[in-house]
Parts: sequence; C-alpha cells; structure tokens
Amino acid sequence: MQHHLEESKVHIERLNQLINSIDGQPYQGKLGLPLPKYPQTMIEKMNNSMTKQEWELKKSEEDLISESAESVCYLMLIQKAQMAGGVFQNAIEPLSLNMKDEENMAEWIKTNTPLMLDKLWPQIEEAIASSPLESSPASSSQSLSQSR
Repeated sequence: MQHHLEESKVHIERLNQLINSIDGQPYQGKLGLPLPKYPQTMIEKMNNSMTKQEWELKKSEEDLISESAESVCYLMLIQKAQMAGGVFQNAIEPLSLNMKDEENMAEWIKTNTPLMLDKLWPQIEEAIASSPLESSPASSSQSLSQSR
C-alpha cells in the first residue's frame, strides 16, 4: 500500500507537469470512481454484521475496481491524444507510464487475492462461529422451524 501511495504521488506529478505544459490548470478536487453504492440501511446492517476481515476483502474488491477503471481512463486519454496529434502527442508517454502502473497494481491485486482469502477466510469463519447464535442465519432458521 505504501508503494501504491508513492506511485500515486508520481502519477499526480506527471499529470500536473503534463497539464502545465499545455498551459492548462490542474484540477485539485477529487472526482471519484464508480464504486458500488449501498442504501444507508444496508450499510448499517453491513457495519453491524461484517467482520474486520470481510471489510478487508470488500476493500480489496473496491481497489481492484478502482485500479481497473483508472487504467481504462488512461487508455482512453492516450487514444484521444493520439487522435488530437500536435502538442497532445507529448501526453502519450506519461499517460502510458501511469496506465502501466495501474495495470500492474490491478494484476497484483488479482494475483494476491487467493493468498488473502487463504489468510482471512479462517479468521472470518472463526469470527462467525464465535458470534452470538441469535444473529446467525442458521439460528434464525432454526428458531423459525421450532416456532412452527
């Protein structure tokens, strides 16, 4: 994660230099990417029921979505720069470097997901097994069948 943070700083610097080189003004805000959004009641339920390890897996899924989306954005910018020609040809190299980094990070997440699952899954199962019986789906179905 530290490596990725440093990489992101390099990307921002490359983009700022690129934008300044064509007399543009870098945007300082955050646009965000299309991550899954949940209704507030669902978020509250997830907050109350998901283990720390489940949240870690969910975060890695969101990271993979973000890395993939960033890579696609760079690809589209590169293609537009190629079509525009002229001074925009200078954008191709820095955009390509950023795109390659994003692709590498997405690949790293994909490659390491099985290892992460191997590590976290037993912890998730343990947390579920040690949770109060009344909140588990199995005990709820048992309660329903006993009440009939």
